[in-house]
Amino acid sequence: MPGRHTLLPTFETVRALVDMNEQALDLRGTAVVTADNQTILLDTVLRYQVVDPVRAVYEIADYRMGLEQLIAYGLRSYLGGLNRDEALAGPADMSRGLQTVIDSRAEEWGIKTRGVTVEPSPR
Repeated sequence: MPGRHTLLPTFETVRALVDMNEQALDLRGTAVVTADNQTILLDTVLRYQVVDPVRAVYEIADYRMGLEQLIAYGLRSYLGGLNRDEALAGPADMSRGLQTVIDSRAEEWGIKTRGVTVEPSPR
Protein backbone atom coordinates (compact mmCIF):
# COMPACT_ATOMS: atom_id res chain seq x y z
CA MET A 1 0.00 0.00 0.00
CA PRO A 2 1.28 3.48 -0.75
CA GLY A 3 2.21 5.91 2.00
CA ARG A 4 4.28 5.78 5.15
CA HIS A 5 4.61 2.59 7.13
CA THR A 6 6.01 2.03 10.57
CA LEU A 7 7.87 -1.19 11.27
CA LEU A 8 7.70 -2.32 14.87
CA PRO A 9 10.82 -4.45 15.45
CA THR A 10 9.40 -6.37 18.40
CA PHE A 11 6.29 -7.47 16.47
CA GLU A 12 7.31 -7.55 12.80
CA THR A 13 10.25 -9.38 11.30
CA VAL A 14 11.52 -10.29 7.88
CA ARG A 15 10.08 -13.71 7.10
CA ALA A 16 12.82 -14.96 4.79
CA LEU A 17 15.80 -13.87 2.77
CA VAL A 18 15.57 -15.03 -0.82
CA ASP A 19 18.54 -15.41 -3.17
CA MET A 20 17.48 -14.00 -6.53
CA ASN A 21 20.53 -15.24 -8.43
CA GLU A 22 20.19 -18.16 -10.83
CA GLN A 23 20.47 -21.41 -8.89
CA ALA A 24 20.70 -25.11 -9.65
CA LEU A 25 18.71 -27.90 -8.05
CA ASP A 26 20.41 -31.25 -8.51
CA LEU A 27 18.41 -34.46 -8.02
CA ARG A 28 20.30 -37.72 -8.37
CA GLY A 29 18.84 -41.19 -8.80
CA THR A 30 15.13 -40.46 -9.11
CA ALA A 31 13.40 -43.81 -9.68
CA VAL A 32 10.75 -43.80 -12.41
CA VAL A 33 8.57 -46.70 -13.54
CA THR A 34 7.88 -46.82 -17.28
CA ALA A 35 4.77 -48.14 -19.05
CA ASP A 36 6.37 -51.59 -19.51
CA ASN A 37 6.92 -51.79 -15.71
CA GLN A 38 10.68 -51.19 -15.86
CA THR A 39 12.38 -48.98 -13.29
CA ILE A 40 15.00 -46.50 -14.49
CA LEU A 41 17.08 -44.07 -12.46
CA LEU A 42 17.42 -40.52 -13.72
CA ASP A 43 19.63 -37.59 -12.75
CA THR A 44 17.99 -34.19 -13.13
CA VAL A 45 19.41 -30.69 -12.90
CA LEU A 46 17.01 -27.74 -12.83
CA ARG A 47 18.33 -24.21 -13.29
CA TYR A 48 15.92 -21.61 -11.93
CA GLN A 49 15.68 -18.05 -10.69
CA VAL A 50 13.34 -16.45 -8.18
CA VAL A 51 11.80 -13.45 -9.94
CA ASP A 52 9.12 -12.59 -7.35
CA PRO A 53 10.39 -13.18 -3.80
CA VAL A 54 7.07 -12.31 -2.17
CA ARG A 55 5.24 -15.05 -4.08
CA ALA A 56 8.15 -17.49 -3.57
CA VAL A 57 7.84 -17.07 0.19
CA TYR A 58 4.07 -16.70 0.65
CA GLU A 59 2.58 -18.91 -2.10
CA ILE A 60 4.43 -22.03 -0.93
CA ALA A 61 6.06 -23.03 2.35
CA ASP A 62 9.38 -24.18 0.81
CA TYR A 63 9.85 -23.51 -2.89
CA ARG A 64 12.96 -25.74 -3.19
CA MET A 65 11.03 -28.72 -1.82
CA GLY A 66 8.14 -27.81 -4.10
CA LEU A 67 10.45 -27.81 -7.12
CA GLU A 68 11.82 -31.23 -6.11
CA GLN A 69 8.27 -32.59 -5.89
CA LEU A 70 7.40 -31.04 -9.27
CA ILE A 71 10.41 -32.70 -10.86
CA ALA A 72 9.47 -36.11 -9.43
CA TYR A 73 5.84 -35.67 -10.49
CA GLY A 74 6.82 -34.45 -13.96
CA LEU A 75 9.20 -37.36 -14.55
CA ARG A 76 6.67 -39.93 -13.43
CA SER A 77 3.79 -38.48 -15.40
CA TYR A 78 5.81 -37.96 -18.58
CA LEU A 79 7.67 -41.29 -18.54
CA GLY A 80 4.77 -43.32 -17.23
CA GLY A 81 3.35 -43.49 -20.76
CA LEU A 82 6.62 -44.53 -22.45
CA ASN A 83 8.37 -47.87 -22.49
CA ARG A 84 11.96 -48.17 -21.27
CA ASP A 85 13.59 -47.94 -24.71
CA GLU A 86 11.57 -44.85 -25.69
CA ALA A 87 12.40 -43.18 -22.38
CA LEU A 88 16.13 -43.77 -22.68
CA ALA A 89 16.25 -42.84 -26.39
CA GLY A 90 15.22 -39.21 -25.99
CA PRO A 91 16.77 -37.31 -23.06
CA ALA A 92 16.20 -34.01 -24.91
CA ASP A 93 12.49 -34.82 -25.24
CA MET A 94 12.36 -35.68 -21.54
CA SER A 95 13.97 -32.36 -20.66
CA ARG A 96 11.48 -30.37 -22.77
CA GLY A 97 8.49 -32.31 -21.45
CA LEU A 98 9.63 -31.88 -17.86
CA GLN A 99 10.26 -28.16 -18.26
CA THR A 100 6.72 -27.69 -19.60
CA VAL A 101 5.27 -29.38 -16.51
CA ILE A 102 7.46 -27.40 -14.11
CA ASP A 103 6.98 -24.00 -15.81
CA SER A 104 3.22 -23.96 -15.38
CA ARG A 105 3.33 -24.40 -11.60
CA ALA A 106 6.61 -22.63 -10.77
CA GLU A 107 5.38 -19.43 -12.41
CA GLU A 108 2.64 -19.23 -9.77
CA TRP A 109 5.38 -19.30 -7.11
CA GLY A 110 7.36 -16.44 -8.67
CA ILE A 111 10.02 -18.76 -10.10
CA LYS A 112 11.32 -18.80 -13.67
CA THR A 113 12.96 -21.99 -14.90
CA ARG A 114 16.05 -21.44 -17.04
CA GLY A 115 16.60 -25.03 -18.16
CA VAL A 116 16.23 -28.69 -17.26
CA THR A 117 18.67 -31.49 -17.99
CA VAL A 118 17.59 -35.12 -17.60
CA GLU A 119 19.99 -38.02 -18.10
CA PRO A 120 19.98 -41.71 -17.17
CA SER A 121 21.83 -42.29 -13.93
CA PRO A 122 25.12 -44.20 -14.31
CA ARG A 123 24.31 -46.26 -11.20
